[in-house]
Amino acid sequence: IWEQETGSVTTTTPGFGAVVRPGKAGKHWKRRIDTWVNIKWFGATGNGSDDDGAAIASALKFAQSTAHRTLYFPRGKYKCSQSLLITTRN
Repeated sequence: IWEQETGSVTTTTPGFGAVVRPGKAGKHWKRRIDTWVNIKWFGATGNGSDDDGAAIASALKFAQSTAHRTLYFPRGKYKCSQSLLITTRN
């Protein structure tokens, strides 16, 4: 989901990442996270050989710090060589 914004581009949170700038000065399109977090937004490749652990951990940390509780894993083979801690909030 994308929305058009006016003004300077500031991306302080990893995962909000993609910003597309059209030709008009001062306007840009920014991805708006709505309900789920795609781990590929954080750098996961899912190719079976790259270690996706850091990207998965970053996506998990982001999801746990916001209202977006669902991690989306697109089709692929994800390698993770680190432990991941999943916590819940009541």
